[in-house]
Order: sequence, then C-alpha cells, then structure tokens
Amino acid sequence: VSGLIMFTFLRVVLLFSSGRAEFSVFFTAAFLALIGSVYSLWRAKRFIKENELSIARTFVLVSMVSGSLLIVFLIAGFSAGFGGMKFSHHIAPSGLHIFFYFYLLNVVIGMTSLFFVYVALKKFEIHSMNMSSYHKSLSFWFFLAAGFSVFLLFIAW
Repeated sequence: VSGLIMFTFLRVVLLFSSGRAEFSVFFTAAFLALIGSVYSLWRAKRFIKENELSIARTFVLVSMVSGSLLIVFLIAGFSAGFGGMKFSHHIAPSGLHIFFYFYLLNVVIGMTSLFFVYVALKKFEIHSMNMSSYHKSLSFWFFLAAGFSVFLLFIAW
C-alpha cells in the first residue's frame, strides 16, 4: 500500500509538470547508499545462519550507517533536484513533497527496524533458528530499493 501511494503522487506530478527534473548527483549517491545498505544487510544473513552474530552485527551496523547516509543524500537530492520544475495551473508541486516525505518516512521506519534487528542480535534473540524479524527488515529494505529504483526511472524518463 505504501508503494502505491508514493508512486501515485509521483506519477501524477511528473505527468503534469512541463519541465524535467534534474537528475542530481545526490540521487546517484542516495542510490549507492541504499544499495550498500541492502547489500550489507543481505550479507549479514550468512553470518546469522552460521551463528556468527558479532560479524552479523557489524554488517547490520554498516547497513545503519549507509541508511543514515541515504537520508542525508535524499534530503540534498530532493532539495536540489526539483527546484526548477514548472507546473501547470492544475497541479501544485506539493505532490513531489508528499512523495518525498512519505518515502523519507518509510526510510525512517526501515532505520528503526534495523535498530531493532541490531539490538536483537546483541541480545541473541536473532540466530540461525529465529530469523523472522531479520527477514521482515530485509524485505522492507528490498521494497525501499525497488521504490527508489522506480523513482529514478520515472525522473529519467
């Protein structure tokens, strides 16, 4: 449902805008930070399966740092990328702001889930026989990566 709401706002705004959005270097940096976060979270799975929880915690911590960089790059990219777009009188540019804040809210929720995974790893609540909260967090970060990829395809199109 989150994805449908985000992309509905995004598609409507981009359809009715007369200018093109700039593909900011911050979007590339945000995409790389997001991929780094997802990759390090995915790598942690191997060490959780082997009950090497200290190494898995390190990968989750790297994922949290990459997620923090993602937030910084998203804020910089959205502020730099959509300033020069011109909109028709039928729609205001607030749709992009709604998309941005909704996506940013989802990233903050993802960061919160990473924090809880890190704490659960520290308390030995996540291990090779109990990985459900880890899998939920990994799936959510895959959703964030897919959502941002579609966003980049929209503005590049």
